[in-house]
Amino acid sequence: TLLPNDSTSGVAKTYYRVNEGTKMVYDDSVLFSEDNNYTIQYWSIDEAGLVESNKTLTLYIDKTDPTTTLEIQEPNYGSNPTYISTNTKFELDATDNDLGSGIYITEYRIDGGVSWTQYSLPFSIDTIGPHTVEYRSEDDAGNIETETLIRVVANATKLTYTGELCGNYSDPVLFNASLFDMAWQKPIEGKPIEFTIGNQIEIAETESDGYATFTLFLDQPGGAYTVNASFKEDDQYLGDFVSHNFKIEKENAYLSYTGSTVIPTTVDTITLRATVFDDDDGNLGLLNLISINFTIYSDTLGPLETYGPFIVETTTVEGVGVFEIEVPHLGEGSYLVIIDFSLNANEYYKGPATIPSAIIVYEPTGDFVTGGGWIEDSNGRKGNFGFNVKYKKNGLPRGQAVYILHDGEWVYIIKANAWLGMAIDQANNHSYFEAKCTVQQYNPITGEIKWGEGNYKMRIDVYDHTKDGKGDSFQIRVYDKIGLIYYEAGFDPYGHLMGGNIVIHIDDKK
Repeated sequence: TLLPNDSTSGVAKTYYRVNEGTKMVYDDSVLFSEDNNYTIQYWSIDEAGLVESNKTLTLYIDKTDPTTTLEIQEPNYGSNPTYISTNTKFELDATDNDLGSGIYITEYRIDGGVSWTQYSLPFSIDTIGPHTVEYRSEDDAGNIETETLIRVVANATKLTYTGELCGNYSDPVLFNASLFDMAWQKPIEGKPIEFTIGNQIEIAETESDGYATFTLFLDQPGGAYTVNASFKEDDQYLGDFVSHNFKIEKENAYLSYTGSTVIPTTVDTITLRATVFDDDDGNLGLLNLISINFTIYSDTLGPLETYGPFIVETTTVEGVGVFEIEVPHLGEGSYLVIIDFSLNANEYYKGPATIPSAIIVYEPTGDFVTGGGWIEDSNGRKGNFGFNVKYKKNGLPRGQAVYILHDGEWVYIIKANAWLGMAIDQANNHSYFEAKCTVQQYNPITGEIKWGEGNYKMRIDVYDHTKDGKGDSFQIRVYDKIGLIYYEAGFDPYGHLMGGNIVIHIDDKK
């Protein structure tokens, strides 16, 4: 607003010019509202024609907030949050616009403090952990910048688990984790890492590459677990923790029936015996953690009796366990016995059930032939056998005979059901007998009978050379309904017993 005055002739006109611009006649207030620096010249002329000397007014219009920039010096990494060290410097720089009034003050505060700190020199945060940093500036015109907030973490670490996520009971598992300085992006050496899985805890120290590694032998039952790796905060670094799902598998073990196979009716009990073998992987567990069942089957594969579960006993031989039990006698006939792992009682071990083993119960009178054991056929497949054949008073044979072929997951059971004839060549310690038979294809794991056929014929030749069975031999041929050979074993290679015994008994009185 210009207020001209002349006390004699009076003011004729008032003029003004802005920033050396066009001369303007002043007749009312002039508004200056845009950010700028203004140089205003003004003067008046009176009615006598006298011209006033120019006067000058300088105005600074600044309505724009200043701008503050932050530079985080090394070390630092990432954003939102930014990882820093307690030595990292924060440097602030404030600017106003080109026509601005200039910076009056720059200030900052850490972790939302009550008061602001005037910035003068680069500063650092000397406490490890997460923090917030706010900063702003004010210019000479009183414009206050809206504060900027950033999040930082001082001396943060990153722990990464790179070990195994599955292992078997009693076997070694490699546990491995790396510790990393997030600000420097470098490995951290010499720090303890605690590993936990179930009730097992181990601590390993990081090497120069930041990795902590050790091998743990699992001593816990099979099941789902969590493996945890942790670095506890110290006076240098913030801690970190990582967790992963981990599965402990049951260890493999294998069962073998080593009990009685040929039993006379003159004894009161039958000895059932299991020999148990830990998986031959170089790492043995505790076999007395295993529970087993014995199941005896009749001719039709229907279970007659199950005994167990029994806890396996350890032996003086590492990796080998055993269990033996006497069970009530069975009547004369042929039976099968299968040993399996008790499903509800084995937390540490698993394994397949045994293939059926033959048990022959015979009456030791008159001329008879009996035996049990196993041989291998031309394809290397194992065949268990058991038989007892004798003459009846009418001169016809009677008894039992079964041959069990193991072929992958399947078991073929060849069983006599109608006797045709029997002969004993005493001079050559040789006996042979024929019978009609049935053949069944059986899965011992699922109990499934895939296929079965009757009215086949078997011929068995046996040789009794020694009392202990080491020189004995066994041969079998099976013919289908039209007389074609369905299966044979003991010819190529010759059927020397791999285990067992054959006895040809002649009634001396007779």
